[in-house]
Amino acid sequence: MTQQIKNPFLHQHDHHHHHDDGHDHDHEHGHDHHLEELDPAQQSLSDALRVSFLILKAVMVVLLVLYLFSGVFSVTEGQEQAVRLRFGRIVGRPGQQVYERGWHLGLPYPIERVIKVPVAPRQVSLANAF
Repeated sequence: MTQQIKNPFLHQHDHHHHHDDGHDHDHEHGHDHHLEELDPAQQSLSDALRVSFLILKAVMVVLLVLYLFSGVFSVTEGQEQAVRLRFGRIVGRPGQQVYERGWHLGLPYPIERVIKVPVAPRQVSLANAF
């Protein structure tokens, strides 16, 4: 004995046709599959999926914007300098490769990487150093 499982999303209806022997025929079924109303459970599922996809799209846009702005960096005046590397090579023309104070825009990782080098004088206490 085989058991048939009914899919609640399949639309089933009976078709009755009269066929002439060997003649071509056109027939219409008198209904439109796209205009049929969903039962409450299907409508609820459809609404939940629509909202879920809208939330997913919004999250993806926010993550994309955050990723694109992740290349923004700042350099503290008098304390550090920075160099941008694009695929391992220093970015910029000679004389413009070292970034000093302020905010700068670079491409996001892994395309570019920023290396900051401290330039502030360091003080070492000899009493604690040894």
